[in-house]
Amino acid sequence: ISLQNCDSTLIQNSDLSDAAFGVSSNQARRLWVRNNTISGTSSRGVSVSTGSDIRVLNNNFSNNGTAIHFSTISPGNIRRGLLVQDNSFNGGSYALDIASTPNQIISDGSFPGTNIILGTNDLTTFTLYPISL
Repeated sequence: ISLQNCDSTLIQNSDLSDAAFGVSSNQARRLWVRNNTISGTSSRGVSVSTGSDIRVLNNNFSNNGTAIHFSTISPGNIRRGLLVQDNSFNGGSYALDIASTPNQIISDGSFPGTNIILGTNDLTTFTLYPISL
């Protein structure tokens, strides 16, 4: 799925497998990617470049080049511009890759103000690193 200049878009309950990208978005505002299975992408499962109010929730990522990539995300209605939680990751090169997106708080959810929540058992079997900043 390729999105350009989208506003208030929901990608939900889909099986996005065996392509270069699962969801690729440029200039997104209010994008929800939730309850999807995204596997076997050669590049990225979810890739968002330039946007605000991006939510990636309750997805199952497996054997993607990079599961989630964010670049140049800015705050909007969501503090820090991003909310990532309740996703599962297995295999691939990276679970999460963030570039040119400052002031993000990544934790297991126990740290106040966390907007990217990664559970301690969510990250398994990566060929490179679970997180790239």
